[in-house]
Amino acid sequence: MSIITDFFAASSENLPRAFPGWMEVGPKNRPMKNPMTGEIQMAWAPAGPPPVASPLPPPPQGVISRLFRPQRDMPSTAPRYVDLFPTFQSKGVDVVKLCTLQMIIADSTFEEALASYDKPALISPNDEEEQLYELPSALTEGLFRLADNQVTEVAQKWVDTEELRRDQWSQSDAKDVIQSLRSLARKASHESTSVYHYWSL
Repeated sequence: MSIITDFFAASSENLPRAFPGWMEVGPKNRPMKNPMTGEIQMAWAPAGPPPVASPLPPPPQGVISRLFRPQRDMPSTAPRYVDLFPTFQSKGVDVVKLCTLQMIIADSTFEEALASYDKPALISPNDEEEQLYELPSALTEGLFRLADNQVTEVAQKWVDTEELRRDQWSQSDAKDVIQSLRSLARKASHESTSVYHYWSL
């Protein structure tokens, strides 16, 4: 199963423009099947539609393709963050892989990193098939500080993890993802926005 795992930089106020029909997050009191494990767990309940921010100006032509490398066409039903925000499109960069990267660059434990993805940014009408999370500050700050001469070493440590070995990642694959996420983290820091992670089955 190939999972769409995209990343983009945006302010929380402008998320509703890219995710129409998604809901704000309410209390954690709703049973839901975990799409990865099949287990039933308590999930966050929707709390109603978020307020829509004032319209954004159109993004500069070419900014997405210049900074990041779209790898595929988006389905017509997908949220339109690609049209609105700087985006890195990928497949298979799931939460577990992000947690192992955070362990390497931010000295987090796996449990600490995983806990950062407990609460979604918004709730999808199809939340068993797609979810949206804000990347934890420990990860984005670690990426922001990562120097060019550290990227290869971090990429090799990441490739040596069980999760990346299982999916047969190369050091070049890992470097591409790290550099793209670092570009987003730096852009978000300069613009006082956040980096978000959208995944869809």
